[in-house]
Amino acid sequence: MAFADDLMLFCRGDASSVDICMKALNELEKASGLAISPNKSKMFCAGVQDDLSFTRIPVESLPVRYLGIPLDAQKLRVANFSRRLELLNSVIQGVVAFWIQEFQVPSTVVDHVISLCRNFLWNGKRAMVAWDDICLPKEEGGLGLRNIKIWNAAVLSKLIWNIHERKDSLWIKWIHSYYLQDKEFWTWKPGRNDSALMRSLARIRDMLIGTCGSQMECIAALSKCIGPKGFSTSYVFGRRYVRAWELKGKHVLFRVHSNGHIEMAEDLEVTLEWDL
Repeated sequence: MAFADDLMLFCRGDASSVDICMKALNELEKASGLAISPNKSKMFCAGVQDDLSFTRIPVESLPVRYLGIPLDAQKLRVANFSRRLELLNSVIQGVVAFWIQEFQVPSTVVDHVISLCRNFLWNGKRAMVAWDDICLPKEEGGLGLRNIKIWNAAVLSKLIWNIHERKDSLWIKWIHSYYLQDKEFWTWKPGRNDSALMRSLARIRDMLIGTCGSQMECIAALSKCIGPKGFSTSYVFGRRYVRAWELKGKHVLFRVHSNGHIEMAEDLEVTLEWDL
């Protein structure tokens, strides 16, 4: 597992498996010149009795916290609802957000991720509130988690804007040359043999036009996403959600206290106040 400049390697709990990892790292050093620093590295073992001093890496004990997350040899158990919500918001959805910036994630994958998140949030018990309601912002009665499908579409809207603006990049030039062929992207219709990404962008384009009301209004809305740091997807995400709120109705489902405790409303039709 890699994060930024950290690399975490896993192997079986015996000396021979550790030796294989060390030999692989030595081969990497010979080929690339990149060598590990034993003094800056740590080794964590679970149930290993073998002598691992040949690695020259200090051996630490579990559990340990990495990026704020406790790591242990046993199954992670988080009894507190607010702690499970924090893990979902900072870790799981953070990892998903990285992938959805590159392509549209298939619905089956999204549904599976949502199922895992739902089971973790409710600790394997029956869900008391629909996931779409949980993904509403806190001021609308939800818990502030992002709807992965809508967020995926909002992030990919940046590609739509780059195609519209004919951004000076090799990929955009190839799109206009191979797919559009001097046609406007807003009226272009994908064929059956076109790539899955282009068909997805066409569906998102049609969704944005339907949300904004017309092609010109959609272009005007996307133009407002340009800021000092480039294209921001927050506006697109928010605009898509406003329409969803208007159709769904507004019910506050949780009370979040200043100490982080989350209390679920017994009567979901009762409007509660945020204590933040």
